[in-house]
Amino acid sequence: MQTISATANQSAAMTADTAAQKQVSTSVTKDSQTEATPAVTEKTAATESVALSSRAQKIQKLNEEFFPSGPKSLQITSTFIERLHEYGLINDSEADRLSTAVSAAEDSSPNQLKDLTLFIGEFSEQLKKDTPTHSLIDTLDRAKSIIDQLDAAKPSAINIKGVIAELSQYRNSEEAKSLSDAEYSSLTLLEASLTIADKLSPETASSEKINHYLKIFNQS
Repeated sequence: MQTISATANQSAAMTADTAAQKQVSTSVTKDSQTEATPAVTEKTAATESVALSSRAQKIQKLNEEFFPSGPKSLQITSTFIERLHEYGLINDSEADRLSTAVSAAEDSSPNQLKDLTLFIGEFSEQLKKDTPTHSLIDTLDRAKSIIDQLDAAKPSAINIKGVIAELSQYRNSEEAKSLSDAEYSSLTLLEASLTIADKLSPETASSEKINHYLKIFNQS
């Protein structure tokens, strides 16, 4: 009986020691994590700040080179697409797709954003006469609003990706095959322009701090 009692006491002591060790280990781990969290947060914030600053500098260079008189003076050219790719603002596949679209439209369509807004107005009026309830009319109105709001420091509240998708869907429809070459090219260029606007939008950045840097769009 004494042997059983001694063994039980020894086992209980070992269990208590193990529990104490686990508690100490857990405490140390938690303390370590608590101490490491601010450092990690500060490092992440610093990395993000550098990335945002670098992105803003690249957009500033684009502003100076391609649209010093404001975004509506921007000409969507192959050279501009190359520069976007060079600055890492678009990836390889996006550069290829945009270059193809722009190259096809450069010689047959006006390629300044302000010219595209004129096209939108004219094309919308034509659609209203032929088919007053045509769904593309609303899409074109939203596209024009996005371009008009590029002059503002605040990003547009319109779902730009949705507008791009709707333009693409129409441009690849059977109905679009009856468009003139100039109309089709202008729609292609409009779609490419909105894609570029989406890439330069503050909403594509990882932080709202980019809004500060993109005030360059308000220059005239």
